Amino acid sequence: EFRRVLFRSNYELFFGDQRKLADVAGDIAKITAEDVQRVAKIYCGEKNRTVATLVPEKETEAKP
Repeated sequence: EFRRVLFRSNYELFFGDQRKLADVAGDIAKITAEDVQRVAKIYCGEKNRTVATLVPEKETEAKP
């Protein structure tokens, strides 16, 4: 129940109408592979990324 109220209030606050929540599934279904690729080119470029190198810690003997 709380989640429903939270979603509805967020949609009312951010989109001006809680009834738009009913359109979300249909709106997501309209997204194409081309849409994803276009947005990825904008936001996932060489200058917009963070690279992390993870190095495992040295193994230590397990304590009994």
